[in-house]
Amino acid sequence: MFNIRRTKIYIRILSYLKKRKEKSIVRILLNNAERSFIEKAPVPFSLVNVKPKGFLVKTSGLYAYIPFTNMPWKYQYSHIWDKVFPYLEGKIFFGTIEKFERGKRSTIILNSVENQFRNYELEENKSYKAIVIVKTNYGVFVELGYGLRWNCGSILGLVHCSSFESEEDFYFTVPGALIDIYYYGKKADGKLVLSKTPNFKEWASGELVSYVGKEAPVTVILDENNIPKYYLFGKIEAELQLYGSIYQKGQISLVKMMIKNFIDREVLTCTVLRVDSKKKKINIAFNNCEEIARVLARKSDAQIDLSIDQHATGSGHGAKIETLVDDEIRDKLRILNKSIVVEVVKKIDSFGRAKNAFLIDNKYFGRINIVCKNYRITESEKKKIRNNLPAGFFIEADVKSFDKRKMMVTWTISEEEYVKLLKD
Repeated sequence: MFNIRRTKIYIRILSYLKKRKEKSIVRILLNNAERSFIEKAPVPFSLVNVKPKGFLVKTSGLYAYIPFTNMPWKYQYSHIWDKVFPYLEGKIFFGTIEKFERGKRSTIILNSVENQFRNYELEENKSYKAIVIVKTNYGVFVELGYGLRWNCGSILGLVHCSSFESEEDFYFTVPGALIDIYYYGKKADGKLVLSKTPNFKEWASGELVSYVGKEAPVTVILDENNIPKYYLFGKIEAELQLYGSIYQKGQISLVKMMIKNFIDREVLTCTVLRVDSKKKKINIAFNNCEEIARVLARKSDAQIDLSIDQHATGSGHGAKIETLVDDEIRDKLRILNKSIVVEVVKKIDSFGRAKNAFLIDNKYFGRINIVCKNYRITESEKKKIRNNLPAGFFIEADVKSFDKRKMMVTWTISEEEYVKLLKD
């Protein structure tokens, strides 16, 4: 009985001494915190739990509170912190004590310290771990700070949905998930170029879109059946389009002839018509006149389709098709979209009537379209002007297109010429 009583007394004494010691330690910690508050000295803190508007943290052995607005970086929406917190728990940051109050429940509120992170440049073509913080219809926003152990603070970027391996992969990616992403540098506006899959730099950066309407090199690779495939910049598969307003009249038939004469792995100049980053598709066209002429000039008699015979005109006088391809077509391509001299000459039609004809570049007969910058000329007025032109009259016009028999040129007349030719 005596021993039990003695033991209880001993336990009470130990408990009292422990509480006294703890109070003494808390008092010391509070004194230190108060000193840091007065001196505005930075203190370390780590996140313990997330609250609706901030974090419960621990600093120098004491519990404190830091609002989201006082964290070292900010997010547009406060709920993002809920997604990030599991990856921040236990990480040491630095801040100053903004508010300090002693009492039964002492109050300590922190504010973060600026410039506590070091500068760090992401390495291009390297993979990083990232936290998905927001998901939209067009992609996911990610936090790259985790991949750098938060030593550089927050680094945000967008991973477009088109860079995912599949629609299913994108569908099952949710906020709060940890994913691997690839960094490919920065755009002109400073935004990060990120991708969920490797070898996606050109698509993700928007670099390909900048080539739409411009010329770029394409490598032609022939398969075992001599069917060509096209690779923009030698690596991105593209599709050749044989329709569209980008071609001049008569060019499409020439491109079809051109395709039959491709050499395996040759590099040609193409025009990029369309880039669909979402579907990873590129449409191209061969409409460079010099390029078409160069390829057609390689044709031999055996390679030329008999349909080319329709290109022969009366000026050929039985010339070989190969000669017509080399000289006539190439020469017409040379003057396409250029200004040349057109002479008005008189020709006798099948009824014995003398009519105006137009000799282009002193070689080819063609049709002439007449336009005026400040007036809309009707078809009847154009016909009258053509008929009023005297023989031997010279015109400077632009070659717009050519077909199997004739060329089409456009003559831009001044207001004075418009009035004068109509009166005549």
